[in-house]
Amino acid sequence: MAEPPSGDQVSAALERMRHVASAWRQVAGALAEAGAMTDDTELTRLEAGLFQVAFDKYAVAPGFFRDRLAEGTAVMGQIAATLSDNANAYAIEEALLLHELNRMW
Repeated sequence: MAEPPSGDQVSAALERMRHVASAWRQVAGALAEAGAMTDDTELTRLEAGLFQVAFDKYAVAPGFFRDRLAEGTAVMGQIAATLSDNANAYAIEEALLLHELNRMW
């Protein structure tokens, strides 16, 4: 049977989970910024000029990308929240168990 993790190992694992959660939040922020940039890619019929035939197919593209980027932003945020919540719950549980063990001695 494997040895239980040491306090340092638990602390390192929790710190790593929080670090990874922060990275997911950064990615969510980058996707949100990219989604905001899609506004600059929308054209009006007047701006399309001679490309009216292609305009109908192109007109939906910025909205499509904006929607997918919004979905990605939401999912990345959920992943970050899940990692943070689990790290916090694990830290609380670890502290409670340690307290119980100390009380037993």
